[in-house]
Amino acid sequence: MTSEVAIERKEGFLVAHRKVAFAAAGLAIASNWVWAPSLFVSAQQAYQNGLWGLAWFTIPNVACLLLFAMFASLIREKVPDGYTLPAYMRTRHGVTVQREYLTQMGLLALGSFAVQLLAGGVFIAQVTGLAFFPLTVAMAVFALSYSLVGGLKASLASDWLQMLIILAVAAVLVPWVIIESGGISTVVAGFGGTSGKDPWLIALSFGIPTTIGLLSGPFGDQSFWQRTWATQAGKVKAAFIVAAAAFAVVPLTLGQLGFVAAGAGIPIESAQTVNVETVQFYLPDWALIPMAIMVLAGLVSTLDSMAVAFGSLAGHDGSPDPERAVHRARLGMVALAIGGILVANVPGMTIVGLFIIYGTIRASTFWPTIFTLRSDRVQARYVAWGIGLAIVIGLPVSAYGNLRGEWPFILTASLLVWALSGGLTWLGMRRNRAVIVSEA
Repeated sequence: MTSEVAIERKEGFLVAHRKVAFAAAGLAIASNWVWAPSLFVSAQQAYQNGLWGLAWFTIPNVACLLLFAMFASLIREKVPDGYTLPAYMRTRHGVTVQREYLTQMGLLALGSFAVQLLAGGVFIAQVTGLAFFPLTVAMAVFALSYSLVGGLKASLASDWLQMLIILAVAAVLVPWVIIESGGISTVVAGFGGTSGKDPWLIALSFGIPTTIGLLSGPFGDQSFWQRTWATQAGKVKAAFIVAAAAFAVVPLTLGQLGFVAAGAGIPIESAQTVNVETVQFYLPDWALIPMAIMVLAGLVSTLDSMAVAFGSLAGHDGSPDPERAVHRARLGMVALAIGGILVANVPGMTIVGLFIIYGTIRASTFWPTIFTLRSDRVQARYVAWGIGLAIVIGLPVSAYGNLRGEWPFILTASLLVWALSGGLTWLGMRRNRAVIVSEA
């Protein structure tokens, strides 16, 4: 294979030849962002914590895409031929920082892949009675079946189609449930939720940690940077604005199912699957079929996105040889799927817990990335120490807090990650400025 052919093949597999139209890219980005938390946690928060819970989940989810749009457009202009954020960080800060970014993004991809399998497995097992483990394997294999063949192009094509399916099904099922439950009055009756928590406790235990994780989300997720470089030049910001608008419809719509369950006081076996149980309670059994299609569309969309994103890290950062890039990318996808299956089947693992834990991890690169894109005074050693300490200290604190259900540890972990990574990076910039001033 000649070098030109190898590079062309790599471009097609990893960044879809950088020619994706902004509308298609926007729907694909929105579909990628409609992962398990959007489909399940939005209704769960509405059911348990009412308007406050749904607001704390939805607003940061939308705001992060709008915030990311500015920086995605900026990096597309700075590095028009880029592939991955870790590779860009290597040119700015060296190999150590690149490895930290690879670690953070690799762990995020693993956690995100696992949570989709967890949510999908729980849902299908509840509806069909099938065993959980083989269901997780089947979902992973399905997502890989086309991603391994077509790379990012296959993922994008499936993503925008899956987003249309999600919007169409939600637009039919949710109003139907509201009508069957007695109308808008039932929804309004559920605005207070069922937990009885004070709004401040909701903010401390869920809202603030979730906001930190969500605002950091796209910045620490290679799938969004990959789509940035795949979108047509000059159309990146527009693509993310479309994505934010399309995404917002999903949690706002599905959250109504949680309000209905709370307002009507129907029996709910598990708050994690309140959306499914509410549909089961009010609608005919066959209504679970489009519900299942909608849920699987959202989950599989993120599965294939994580697979091709991890593949780009393995294919580009893992090998400077373009002739080996696609092969290494495919190996990376398979490795991610195996790891995701194993994590999803850890006893006691929950959707919300896993969501907040990997949200803590991805927050570690938020401020270093923003500072690096906006300033030339960022110093590599401060970035390296900041990210390293944020992960080493923040991750175990977050894991402990989530496994024990103790919100002070959850909140502390989120704040520690931002403070350590952002604070040390900022300190390096201040010292660099002081040196420049003294030399002048």
